[in-house]
Amino acid sequence: MAAYANEKLAAYRRGMRGKKAAVLGMGVSNTPLIEFLAQAGAAVTAFDRSEEEALAPQIERLSGLGVEYRLGPGYLSGLRGFDVVFRTPGIRPDIPELAAERERGARLTSEMEAFLALSPCPVYGVTGSDGKTTTATLLYEILKAQGYVSHLGGNIGRPLLPEIDSMAPGHVAVVELSSFQLMGMEEGVDVAVITNISHNHLDVHSSYAEYVGAKANIVARLKPGGLCVLNYDCDETRRVAEAAPGRVAFFSRASDLAAGGAKAHGCDALGCDALGCDSLACDAVACVCGSACVIRKAGCSPHRVVDVSDIRLVGEHNVENFLAAALAAYAANASFAPCQGHGAGEQVPRAAAAAVARSFAGVEHRIEFVRELGGVRYYNDSIATSPSRTLACLNAFSQRVVLVAGGKDKNSDYSRLGERIAEKARALVLCGDTSAKIRRALDEYISASGAPSIPVIECAGYEEAVKAARAQALPGDVVVLSPASTSFDRFKNFEERGQLFKRLVDALP
Repeated sequence: MAAYANEKLAAYRRGMRGKKAAVLGMGVSNTPLIEFLAQAGAAVTAFDRSEEEALAPQIERLSGLGVEYRLGPGYLSGLRGFDVVFRTPGIRPDIPELAAERERGARLTSEMEAFLALSPCPVYGVTGSDGKTTTATLLYEILKAQGYVSHLGGNIGRPLLPEIDSMAPGHVAVVELSSFQLMGMEEGVDVAVITNISHNHLDVHSSYAEYVGAKANIVARLKPGGLCVLNYDCDETRRVAEAAPGRVAFFSRASDLAAGGAKAHGCDALGCDALGCDSLACDAVACVCGSACVIRKAGCSPHRVVDVSDIRLVGEHNVENFLAAALAAYAANASFAPCQGHGAGEQVPRAAAAAVARSFAGVEHRIEFVRELGGVRYYNDSIATSPSRTLACLNAFSQRVVLVAGGKDKNSDYSRLGERIAEKARALVLCGDTSAKIRRALDEYISASGAPSIPVIECAGYEEAVKAARAQALPGDVVVLSPASTSFDRFKNFEERGQLFKRLVDALP
């Protein structure tokens, strides 16, 4: 079959020929972007705060493409006279250097914005404070199981612009979007999913209001006729729904949203007896009814997708993630408009979603099982860079937990975490800059409530922390690394932190 002729992409390449393009950052997404722009005929200058020695692999990959470099301290001082500037998500769009270059006539954009503008296929965008990587991956797997040629990328660590030549209108793309990518973004997606919004990244965002506004931008920029899939249990996402320009679908783990006439449709067995999507004035809902995950479109009867107990992922938060992904695949599918009752078209995504629920074991560093030793199970949840993620991790286990926590702070509130540690943990092992804040939250809760104290061990490094956690755990317990903090006090990223933890656990005799 001949490759799809993407006219927008061809025109974009022609338009970039001879343009002076600045690319800020030479990370995972931007090195392929530099390659793409240089091959299109742009005069590319790459900017990065790292020195040349640290960027040797990227520079070697780009050799022969005529790329110029501005590297090291003060690297942005040469940002002047460009036609277009591609921002890395780690750089705020309102810094003085970018503001000055925009005033001189430069257009500010990003790799993700370029992809969204040029994609020939529908794009599902997934954001949220917690769960966005798992939800995006679940959605990708469900769409793939439905038979779509599917592409997964974005903040998950994979740029999609280099793959765009292989995409066609009949394909689908799923992109994970961070608040940093969404700040100032002007391009939109076809389906916008927000898993939840809670206090996060306040070390970078100027305020919580700015952070919420960045997340909400995925809905504000929704393409005409698009769909928003939002968490009904989260106050912030319900508020986002009020201003949604397109169709809305809600998912909920805590509320039975599927009722709304269920008994009239002969679905008494689902046990639906609360608010329905007709009452909510939304297009579709997904929720837990009794023991089952259920999806319902407005005007239709609810349909069982899978039993909650059949979802392979651990934790109630992953039930939410599954509901979000299944609802996005279901409600956005053209086969479901208008209502088709129990027609064959509905069976395809429900069967695909159920199959993925039973088989998908999760994404690395997200409550990832490492090994069992002496009756103790070890898990790596290095992705838990905020207290809310660690709360979800603790709630995922019925067993007593030995928690390994601590890292770099991002102005987070640890008070609720102190209470949950006191309730769930057999012991707390601390390692990192936030150790004192986490310990203080635990001590304050114990002092105020009269709860029994638990052992707290502060360690200088991870080797000591893993050994201490093993010494505290009893058969039947869980040891989990769930730091409630970023990794930047001593690691490049949370992946490096998680890999070290797994190596140390695997090395335990």
